Amino acid sequence: MNLKIIEFKVFKHHLHAFYQLDNYPFETKVFFHSVDLEKLSVRYSKEVMNIIFSNIVFFEGSKYCMVFPETYDVTALSEGLSVNSIEAFNQWFQLAWSQHIFENDRFDYKGPKILCDTQLQKMEAPCKIEHPNEQILVANGGGRQLCYDEAS
Repeated sequence: MNLKIIEFKVFKHHLHAFYQLDNYPFETKVFFHSVDLEKLSVRYSKEVMNIIFSNIVFFEGSKYCMVFPETYDVTALSEGLSVNSIEAFNQWFQLAWSQHIFENDRFDYKGPKILCDTQLQKMEAPCKIEHPNEQILVANGGGRQLCYDEAS
């Protein structure tokens, strides 16, 4: 079984991601109700936003690893992903999926092999946030958002 990212589209309050598992296409939406993604795309460079959106779509796709795909093709995100993203995914995968692997008696499964048709670069420095005193999203998962707000 092989998982593949086809593309993603950006809307005002959500990302619409298109995937394929073997020959079965499917899609998902990641909502950010309190964040205007279009405004962010104006405030920050296209390149920076593509990096952020690509990483969200990449890690969002990880939930489909519950079916134990052999490969995860991220070629469609190659302009926005870095070697750092792949390293983080590989390191995180075993921790995040350990219970699922145990419950399904798949101790041999170390995660999908990440495929990308282009050479990914290493990210040397993170992007700067314009107004660090504003509330920013620092994590998203399990239907909850963890925000950092300097005032709190």
